[in-house]
Amino acid sequence: MLGIKEFLKPSVLGYYKRCEVTQISFYKDNHEEESNLLTLFIFDEENFQGRNEIFLTGKKNKINSKYKLCIKRFYLSIEESIELFNCLNQGVSKTSSLKKYIFNDNPLKLLPQQFITTNEDIRFNKILKNNFHSGSYIFEFFDEEKDFELLFGLNKSGRLKKISKMIGEVVPIDLLSCTDCLGNYIFQLPITILNVHTNKNKNILGIDFYWHNNLINEVKPNCLINIYSKVDNNYLFDIFEEYNKENHQKINILPSGKNYVLKIWNNDLKILLYEMNSKYFEKFRVSLSMSECERKFIEDNGESEVTIMSNPKLSDDISYLNYRNDAMYKKNLKELEDNLKFNTYMQNENALEDIKTLINEYGKNGVNIIDPYLEPNDLIRTVVHLKFYDAPIKAITSLKNSFNELLIMKEMLEQLPNQNIVQNFKNVLNEKIEKEKKSNLECIEDYKKELDEKIINSCGLNLVFRAQFDRYGQPFHDRFLIFPGDDEKLLEPIVFSLGTSLNAFGKHFHILQEVSHPQHVADVFDKLWGILEQKEECLIWNSKE
Repeated sequence: MLGIKEFLKPSVLGYYKRCEVTQISFYKDNHEEESNLLTLFIFDEENFQGRNEIFLTGKKNKINSKYKLCIKRFYLSIEESIELFNCLNQGVSKTSSLKKYIFNDNPLKLLPQQFITTNEDIRFNKILKNNFHSGSYIFEFFDEEKDFELLFGLNKSGRLKKISKMIGEVVPIDLLSCTDCLGNYIFQLPITILNVHTNKNKNILGIDFYWHNNLINEVKPNCLINIYSKVDNNYLFDIFEEYNKENHQKINILPSGKNYVLKIWNNDLKILLYEMNSKYFEKFRVSLSMSECERKFIEDNGESEVTIMSNPKLSDDISYLNYRNDAMYKKNLKELEDNLKFNTYMQNENALEDIKTLINEYGKNGVNIIDPYLEPNDLIRTVVHLKFYDAPIKAITSLKNSFNELLIMKEMLEQLPNQNIVQNFKNVLNEKIEKEKKSNLECIEDYKKELDEKIINSCGLNLVFRAQFDRYGQPFHDRFLIFPGDDEKLLEPIVFSLGTSLNAFGKHFHILQEVSHPQHVADVFDKLWGILEQKEECLIWNSKE
């Protein structure tokens, strides 16, 4: 396996002359105890003209009352960058002038080199610099301890969002996409020795090779070209062909209608120089529609109309891919159902068993549930079955909520002249407000009494049940089952949309499905919980009291 010195040699990946360093760190106000958040070393082909240190952060760099953010850019020669690499790998020499750039006291683990393609969906491309030509190799020193408790405090995910936003306003780095890189040192070697363009004509793939200017009159490296296409994890074809050392090469491939993957290897050094995943249009059609009529209707704000277009019926060519894609869709749906990530229910007595399964599969860090019709019996049939000792369970229900509307009506009446009829309305409203408030408080007492009676032994149970009502928080409609993330490991929560309230679960048609953006839902829950937590009246039951 080649080391970084071999990768940096001219004509291997490029012709590097210097290393640009972007160092993101935080420090206390007294400039002591500086710590590394992320340091990127990017090799390029500009001439080295000194370190030229500059601070990219201005005055608005305060993270909290104790810490400030620092983003610094400077340059190293190739020799200095190798020396710093060795310091990270073998320990910092006391005599090295580069020791001031290494903040970690924690031991760092050097990971095997990684090839990062240009695919924009790859997380690393959110932090690497300009990785959109032929890809990059990276060498990563990984901080496995990541002890940032003093910086992040209890609100780790919220504080990290703030820091990531501050960084993104200065440099194009999305730290939130790569939280596993916190505290790491990453050396990026962009591949500039080769760029490739492709074109396809029927079953022939044409490859144009654009070599580095320094190689135009030199012998090209021995390369191996690999092209393959897969459907349902099966290879339709997998072709290997030696590079002809010309600027253009044609390769016969099979039609697949799917994506092709092209890889070009340096056959002598056994390293990847290029990878591309692409799809070519093999046929297209034009569809024309004509205006048929105007549909008119009345909305609350007046009359509206929609132009109705003709819908031409085009017969699709049926190929084996239609059948294969349909089979893959059914297979994927079956996997989602088996993993309870998507399921439909109708008159299903076992529906609540699926909720119990989810709770005991994902509930190690706790369970949060929000349901406007949540009652004690729903908790007893579901979250009380959680097997993890002392795992926190937070539950929110919603009581009668005409209280807000009554108060708004009362405030409107306050603006009117104080006539007898107005005063009579005020008196009626006051009676209704007091009656509803009393009804909600009675409901809370009934719920508390029911839980006290039904939970005989609360061993290992850490359940807090709160109610949203009156002006305590906002009324809500959606129902979610939330499994909090792990702040220590910066793992996202897992969230399921219930589709209906637990008291109706499995009694009529509804869908249970995993949510695509779970952190947003978890944040909304935490915000409402924080409001209700401040109001003693909102507490229904606490297993610890």
